[in-house]
Amino acid sequence: MKHSDHCVSKNADARDLNLYRIEIAREMLVQTDYKMTTIAGAAGFEDARNFSKVFKKTTAMTPGEYRKLHQKN
Repeated sequence: MKHSDHCVSKNADARDLNLYRIEIAREMLVQTDYKMTTIAGAAGFEDARNFSKVFKKTTAMTPGEYRKLHQKN
């Protein structure tokens, strides 16, 4: 495997992992009232800031906006 192939594969793996983590977070945002820091940790993110950044990049909205839009009262 060439170095460039390895980098592409590594980036794809990281992207897939983040998509998996965001899916976990989406479910928790809708189904619980947990704080963002709790959801970030449970989904596998190191901190809430990174979680929010990745979430917004992936979904085009903040975790709070997503929760407000999808959570049933």
